[in-house]
Amino acid sequence: MIRFHYQNISLDEVDKKFFAEVLDYAISLHLPAKSSELIAIDLMVLNDYEIQKMNKLHKSRDCPTDVLAFYDGEDDEDGSSIHLGDVAISIDTAKREAIDRDINTLDELLLYAVHGTLHLLGFRDSSDEEKQAMREAEFQVLQKFKITPSWD
Repeated sequence: MIRFHYQNISLDEVDKKFFAEVLDYAISLHLPAKSSELIAIDLMVLNDYEIQKMNKLHKSRDCPTDVLAFYDGEDDEDGSSIHLGDVAISIDTAKREAIDRDINTLDELLLYAVHGTLHLLGFRDSSDEEKQAMREAEFQVLQKFKITPSWD
């Protein structure tokens, strides 16, 4: 289950059902022993100002970023699912990057959501090997939905 939260943006900018379908697929691909219906993720779509505040508070970096992921792994309050964690993504950063690379803004935003979800599933990107594994996993998820990620 993907729960959406918006702050200071239009609700019309994101197709929630499609985002949930893609993230559910990422979860089912990389957590096959668990049903994606038993996993909850809170996806926060923020502007640069809001994500910069979070980045400063949690990562001590006073600048906007594309995506932040916060692992939880605890049962939800009602016990019906496991709250895997929170993913915060910046729509402002996605818009800038999409213009710079001449790609679709929502595809870029979806890449951020998948990237954050993969972090919650244990993927890292500190080393070259980890970055390669992360990109392969992102590609595997997004290609199913006919989206070709652009990293450069």
